[in-house]
Amino acid sequence: MKRIIALSLAAIMMIAVFAGCGSDKKESSDKSVTAASVLAEINKQYPDAVGKFTEIKDKSDLKRYYSIDESKVVDFAGEINSKDALEIVIIKGKDSDARADIESKLTIRYNSLLSQYASYDADRLKMAKACGVTEVGDEYAVLVLAENYDDIKSLIEDKLG
Repeated sequence: MKRIIALSLAAIMMIAVFAGCGSDKKESSDKSVTAASVLAEINKQYPDAVGKFTEIKDKSDLKRYYSIDESKVVDFAGEINSKDALEIVIIKGKDSDARADIESKLTIRYNSLLSQYASYDADRLKMAKACGVTEVGDEYAVLVLAENYDDIKSLIEDKLG
């Protein structure tokens, strides 16, 4: 009887050890998911989200539009519609401190765009107030200023979070 109990406890402990090795946390280390691939998916599902846009092509554009230090950026993609003041930008920082700094710079940009809306378009201001800057995981900072904000944000979180 003691042997049966000892074997049962040993089996339970082995199961517990192997179960403890699993993880419920979603990993964003899938190398095939990039900021550009997520932005392409947004454009596919929401082709009019930004409208006629200018693509943010290189890290120097991040410095020009957002005052973001290029050395803090690992991956990025973005589009700006200057005429309608719509933007979607996804930036992966090199670490959580870089991501926090990037997020603060995107927030400054967002607040600037809110000020622009406040001076000329009440309907756009209402839409813009429903948008914003968010962090996705420990790596990404995201600015979405577009119609369908909640849907676009959810898509980004699903792909990168």
